[in-house]
Amino acid sequence: MDNREIRLHNLKYAIRFFGGTAALAERAECSKKYLEQIVQGFQSGKDKNPRKLGDSVAAKIARALGHDPYWIDLPHPELWDADATNETATIPGLSLLDKKTGIVTITRTTLGDLWGQAQFCAISRE
Repeated sequence: MDNREIRLHNLKYAIRFFGGTAALAERAECSKKYLEQIVQGFQSGKDKNPRKLGDSVAAKIARALGHDPYWIDLPHPELWDADATNETATIPGLSLLDKKTGIVTITRTTLGDLWGQAQFCAISRE
């Protein structure tokens, strides 16, 4: 397993730990969109490879978790859970989808976001 994969698994753990990409981005003081692109393996026409987690953001995430900056470069399979087997996928607006069972895990943060969107839609229609 190379460093890119280790960082990706640790990033997915951090997202779960904080209850979503938005919460992690806020705590690590980085862009939510950037984190989502890394998790989704985004690659624009200009990119030679999919986006990877840069050193400065990786260090910020490790610090947000209460670890030294190099923690994110070390494998922590005991924390990766289902991520290590690539059986989960990130879906915008939802937390985790288990591809085998189709079960979606909604975190408190995501549920709050969905509730806020539902209230906004109800107000907009009136």
